[in-house]
Amino acid sequence: AQIDAIRGGDAASPALDQAERDVLVFVEDLIANVRASDANLAAVRRHLSDQHVVDLIVVTGYYMMICRLLETSGRAIEASPIDWNAFAPSK
Repeated sequence: AQIDAIRGGDAASPALDQAERDVLVFVEDLIANVRASDANLAAVRRHLSDQHVVDLIVVTGYYMMICRLLETSGRAIEASPIDWNAFAPSK
């Protein structure tokens, strides 16, 4: 349920806790607007240390860079998408 919520960008999903919701909203804001809003930055700072906020911004930037590299170079997407559910902890 968490993977589905993240994949769908559903920050209101009950499968996510408040920290996960705030991180999802922050990252979506960062991607859409380059600079996340002060409100979204303040929200993630309630849950993450300054170092972890920087790490989150850097990881998001690296992901965006790789996407742009693959798209521009014409690298084909894998025929079989990753089954993220295989990585979910068993209950």
